[in-house]
Order: sequence, then C-alpha cells, then structure tokens
Amino acid sequence: MLKKSFLAIVFGFFLNVSANAALVDAVSVVVDNEPITIYEIYRLSKQFDIPTREALDVLIREKLELSQIKQMNIQIDDFILNQQIEAIAAKNNMNVQNFYSALLREGISVDAYRSELKQKLQRDRLYQYILSSKYENIDEDKLLIYYNNNPMEFTKFESFDVVKIEGENADDIAAVFYDDQKADNAGQTDNLTVEADKITDDIQTDNNQTDNLTQITDSAQKSDIQTDNLTAKTDDNTTQNVTRSYVQILSIDEDPKLIALLSSLEVGERTPIIPTDDGFATYIVVSKNNKSVISFEQAKNAIMTKLSSVQESTIIKEYFETIKARASITIIRMP
Repeated sequence: MLKKSFLAIVFGFFLNVSANAALVDAVSVVVDNEPITIYEIYRLSKQFDIPTREALDVLIREKLELSQIKQMNIQIDDFILNQQIEAIAAKNNMNVQNFYSALLREGISVDAYRSELKQKLQRDRLYQYILSSKYENIDEDKLLIYYNNNPMEFTKFESFDVVKIEGENADDIAAVFYDDQKADNAGQTDNLTVEADKITDDIQTDNNQTDNLTQITDSAQKSDIQTDNLTAKTDDNTTQNVTRSYVQILSIDEDPKLIALLSSLEVGERTPIIPTDDGFATYIVVSKNNKSVISFEQAKNAIMTKLSSVQESTIIKEYFETIKARASITIIRMP
C-alpha cells in the first residue's frame, strides 16, 4: 500500500511538472502567423523588470517590425554586417578577433551576436524608411517657441541646499509624510516643511554663514536638521529608521536627472521618492543657488536634437499603431 501511494505521489508530481512546462512553452499570442510564447513573455518581463503585459506589448511590436522587414524585403549583407562589427570593435579599442573573444568570455556566441546585430540594422533601415516619408523640418521659429515656452529648462543653478530624507524602504519614507499629512488635517503644521522654512530664514539672517554650506550651522543644528533618526510607523505597528540630513548638491557632480528635477521645484517643495544607490530618498528644496540662463543661441542645437527625437518617436509610434490595427493578432491565452 505504501509503495502504491508513493508511486502515485511521484507520478502526480511529474504530471504537474509536465503540465507546467507545457503551459510555459505554450503559445500566448500569434501576430501575423508569428507566435509569442508565455516563456518569452516571462523571460522579457524578468530581464527588464517590467509587467508581463508590458513585455507582451514589446514582443508584439517586435513581431510587427519583423513582418514589415519581410514585406519590404530589407536585407543586410555580410559586407555591411562585417563593417559594422569592425566599427564596434574599433570603438572598444579592439580588433575583430579580440572582440569576438571578449564576447565568448561573456558567454555570448558570435553567431548569436551577429544575428542580433543584423536584426538591429534591419530595424534601423525600417525606421529610416518610415521617417523619410513623414519627417518635417524644424525651423528656427519652432526652436524659439520651445525656448520661450520652457524657461526652466534653460535656467541653471550652480548648487541646491536640500533636506534629504532617505531610507532602505520607500514605504518608510512615504509614511513620514503620510503621518504629517494626517497631523495637518487635524490642524497641526507639517514639521518637515516648517523646518525647511526655518533653515531658509536662518541662511538669510545669519551674518556668520560661511560659503561652505556643507557645514551645518548653529541655527540648522537648533532646527534639528543634522542627521538623525525619524520613526516611520507601518501598518503592522513596527518601526523602521529613516534618516534626514541637510546637504548641498552641486550641479556639476550630481545626476543630471536629479538636477533637472530640483530645478523645476520651488523652494519648500519636495521631489517624489526616488531610488538611490543605498535605497530611496526624497529631497526638500531649501534654496537654489547662483542662477544663470542659457541663451537661445547656446540652446538651439540641444532644442533641435530634442524636438527631432520627439518627432521621430511620435512618427514611429503612430506608424506601428496603424500597422497593429491592421495586423492579424490572435490571443490564445494571456500570461
């Protein structure tokens, strides 16, 4: 009896494994006779840490591109492919043979790399074809309109004084502001915003304030802005440590995305909670220092590049939305 029960369990286990394997390898969607499997969707989702639905959209787009490449008979011969590989190798200070050896050391087969590169070159040619019939030249008047309508984009600051609130968990930081908001609703003031305002007043009135704002002033210390622990209460009544500090951020040293974000805020406003190397952080702007404005002549090339990129993305997106509406897409099972 024991032996029969054991065999039944083992047999049932392998049936389940087989069924799960079949499900993973199963076709999810067919696009113009090209299948997309559930395995492909989950692999892409995990590789780029995106939702499965978003991964499916990416794969559908790839199949539509492949279909268009076939219809237009876009070919990349070995001569063009080899030229491109030579250029990539040279850019990495290698010859082709050393470049291939480096690929193998990274676990990438030469054939697989050449195939991927060939597909990219075909896709680039497809995009060139799409853009050639839709692209509109951007004249100087359009550049000037953009410049005048986006003044903050061309306003630069040498540095920012901020209150940085950070922790390992984004929810812990959010809880600080959630609790403060509840206090506001009860007729109390947002302590963090008040402290930021106090620092601004201290900086403006303290005649002994030095140029090196990375040193915490006596006033800032009295305002309790020097790094300390805040307690953020979570739903299960446990506590996590969140730290805050008063720091100066130099535009030349920091991530341009963060600098652009800080530039767009008013004094007293804070950034969203964003990832950092050590976890998550939000920044309350205390002051924006040494303002300068980039002239239109200096900004023209950057504006042209940005508007061209936006126009190209829009043209290609609209093209594939039209193609997708006409394509044969059969949904068999969603991931």
